[in-house]
Amino acid sequence: MKKLLLLLFITSLSFAQNANRKLLSHTWKNDVLQIVTSDGNYYIKPYSDKIIETSFVPTNETFNPESHAVVLNPIKGNYKVVDSKDILSLFSDGIVVSIKKSPLQISYLNKNSQLILSEKNGYTKVNDS
Repeated sequence: MKKLLLLLFITSLSFAQNANRKLLSHTWKNDVLQIVTSDGNYYIKPYSDKIIETSFVPTNETFNPESHAVVLNPIKGNYKVVDSKDILSLFSDGIVVSIKKSPLQISYLNKNSQLILSEKNGYTKVNDS
């Protein structure tokens, strides 16, 4: 289980934020946190209190909601979204996803508020010409 969680965090590094990305709005619907940013959308989906999948879809790209990284079905849990002036947070019983709004930065913390991972450089699209 720990290996799966680590895999999810590592794969999410390639779909992270950049220095100009800003949070514009968010919705919490059907246990998925959708974050609209200045250049695309994040979909943060808890599968359990210890497994959270993060997907970034750039503007003008199509989102495929089927996970290729998680083979579990999401488990209904005690998830809570808290919105403050500078931070949007998603709480589960085991992980907290903390989203700084501007510039957008996503951090993952354990239930004791210790940092597990913080996305730094994030997704950038390079044109191969």
